[in-house]
Amino acid sequence: MTYRVNTSGIDRLCSSLFGKTLIFTNRDDWSDEDIVLGYRGQYRIEHAFRTMKDPHFVTWQPMFHWTDQKIRVHAFYCVLALTLTSLLQRKLHQAGLEISIHEALEQLTAIRELLVIHGRGKKKPAATAVLSDMDESQRALFETLRLQRYLPPDAVTP
Repeated sequence: MTYRVNTSGIDRLCSSLFGKTLIFTNRDDWSDEDIVLGYRGQYRIEHAFRTMKDPHFVTWQPMFHWTDQKIRVHAFYCVLALTLTSLLQRKLHQAGLEISIHEALEQLTAIRELLVIHGRGKKKPAATAVLSDMDESQRALFETLRLQRYLPPDAVTP
């Protein structure tokens, strides 16, 4: 077995990845570790703003409002939705479910509650809530978020 070192590749890595970063801050009361963690955590905020521009998710646009009050309400709804989805993702992560928020919302949307109405002769028809069949990931989401508590007491679950 033979090997060789790709020196040009190592030089490229050293110049692009292994450099030094200067971080300036006005947080004199923070420890060095807190400053570095804060700097490295900023991608979460940047990702949140990127998410707000996603037309298929919590989106800022298109905004069909013209008055300042309606624009403020729209902004509030967008930030509220982003906050709720972030809390949902955090809860799923804490429960050990490593799933993207897009996938989680798609899986949750696929869970359906059906209302089956059946007659009993001349008596008033009765209604029964029935959940649609769920796959393994949907079942995990359903149980993690304890969605059973929102069903009627006589609901039929698969």
